[in-house]
Amino acid sequence: MKKAKKEKLSLFERKSFRKRALKVKTENNRIGKLRLFIIIALILMQLSLLIYLRTQYIMAVKGASVTCLVLSLITCIYVLSTNKNGQSKAVWIIFLLVCFTFGYIIFWLSNEKIVFGKAKKR
Repeated sequence: MKKAKKEKLSLFERKSFRKRALKVKTENNRIGKLRLFIIIALILMQLSLLIYLRTQYIMAVKGASVTCLVLSLITCIYVLSTNKNGQSKAVWIIFLLVCFTFGYIIFWLSNEKIVFGKAKKR
């Protein structure tokens, strides 16, 4: 393979190339500052909106979790007042307190029966 030789431009070719090159006029300083101000203002507006939405989300989730906890505690009181055996009550109460966000829903949708077999005597 032959290596391609880099051709050097003569002085005449360099001057003609410079004449043919176009100069691009950039923005003047005043429009650049206005553009920068608008961009900074929009970024600040987005940040303030994100902070507002984050605080609203935290407050909504906090309210929902408190509601779920209260409903689970009410369900625990109901479980304690039923005439089930102690093992069944203990399992339901532990389940309701550990899974308080959805445990009460499972309790009310289930048939409420947890069967424990008697221990076999040898």
